[in-house]
Amino acid sequence: MRPDDSMAFKESVAAKDLSDVPLILSRRLKVQSELASWFGNYFENLNVLFTSNLSTNASIMISRELAYSLVVEGAIPFWDKSKIIYRPLSPELSATSVLARKRGQLYSLAATKFIQQVQCLLGMSKA
Repeated sequence: MRPDDSMAFKESVAAKDLSDVPLILSRRLKVQSELASWFGNYFENLNVLFTSNLSTNASIMISRELAYSLVVEGAIPFWDKSKIIYRPLSPELSATSVLARKRGQLYSLAATKFIQQVQCLLGMSKA
């Protein structure tokens, strides 16, 4: 949302707060399913303008006061915080991820470096 939006002054945003405003949701069905559960009875009547997996597209709509976007917190560090801000959902909606790989598989140099970086971050290698 924009920093001058009335919801920007709240510490968090609830499903009821978002039930009457135009929204941009993730295109991913798994994420939509999680949001449907979080929104509960409000989900069926939401005003979803469009779905997208590109937060840059959503940021244009937000900056022009055309919609609110629900995004993963880590997806917005590049946004200009003087133009677009976020508020956490209440109750919190969190997700987990799993990274799996096939042992013994030959990977490209880029994939190998990525795996090494992840192992280093997780304390699984000496790096």
